[in-house]
This record gives sequence, C-alpha cells and structure tokens, in this order.
Amino acid sequence: MVMASATQQSSLAVIPSSNDFGTVQVGSSKTATETLTNSGSGKVTRIRKARPDVKAVIHSHSPAVIPFGTTQVPMQPMFHISAFLSPQVPVFEIRKVGGMTDMLVSNAQLGKALAEALGRGAVVLMRGHGMAVAGPSLPLAVFRAIYTEVNARLQTQAIEIGGPITFLAPEESEKADKVIDQVHLRAWDLWKREEMAKSAK
Repeated sequence: MVMASATQQSSLAVIPSSNDFGTVQVGSSKTATETLTNSGSGKVTRIRKARPDVKAVIHSHSPAVIPFGTTQVPMQPMFHISAFLSPQVPVFEIRKVGGMTDMLVSNAQLGKALAEALGRGAVVLMRGHGMAVAGPSLPLAVFRAIYTEVNARLQTQAIEIGGPITFLAPEESEKADKVIDQVHLRAWDLWKREEMAKSAK
C-alpha cells in the first residue's frame, strides 16, 4: 500500500511497489490521502502540523527498506541522488509510545511521535512497517520515496560485498541535495509521461 498526501488539487503520483509502478490520480477537491485511504491520516496530519514546509507525505511498505528499520544497521546515503538521507535515517519505534500495538499509526499520539521522530529530516523508517517520506512538493516527495528504496538496495549490496562502506559526508550531502532540488522535476516528468503512455494503451 502506498499513501500520498498533497496540497495540489491535480497531480499524478507515480510510486514504485515492488518492481512495478502504481499510479494515483489526484483530482477535484480531494487530496491523495482521501482518494486512497483514510487510515494514514494521523501520520499525515501530524507531520504537516509539525512541519509547515511539508506539502506532501508518501507512505510506503518497501521490502528493501523495512530491514533497516528492524536491524541495528542505520540507513545512510550511498550516492549523490540519495543525499537527502544524510547523515542517517531515524527509526520510529512504535513500542516506545504505544506499547504493543497493531503497528499502525492510528491516533494523534502515535502520529505526533512519528512526526517527532522525523524531525527536520526527509525520511523516517517505521520499525516493522515501512517508511514515511516528506517533501515540500509532491514530485520531490515521490522522488525521495523512490530513491530511498534504491539506496536501501545499494546499501544491502554493499554490505554483502563486505568491508567498510564509504557513505556521503554531511558536507557532500548538503551540496548534492541542492542540485537534486533543482533537477528532480526531470525525473518526475519522465515518470509521468511513462505512466500516462501506459494508461493510454
């Protein structure tokens, strides 16, 4: 399941689910959250309340990402395109707030705790659940969600190779992220055209 929330009244969210892309059309006066599901409204509302700069939130159950929320291995930026993950991705541990739950962020207390775990970052992992990704726009939030999964796969491969891993330094990440902010719409436009072409068939 992928859940998106955005302030735009007409946008197309293209988000990977396993090896395929899922398409979500946001239209009329509804947000993507209302179009897809209401179950995630707690996390979306609390993140956007804590972060006025956040205009879009993506929630994903990426199989490649989940292990980094359940092990002691922190997710860190492997390459320039995932610089937004620097210095490492925080993990939201729902047990610390709600005890033994169904793992869903289903009330204001849990939503607030998730927002606090995210802090000023772009991504927060949810132990045994998935991740929440924040962005100042829907295209950038989707870009970050996609490349968080790519980074997870690359980091897993690097761990399997063995030996020390050289991650991006905070200074490198800061510089690289400024470039991504300027060019991410190229990827968004490409994904959108590909999905619209599929829909037209």
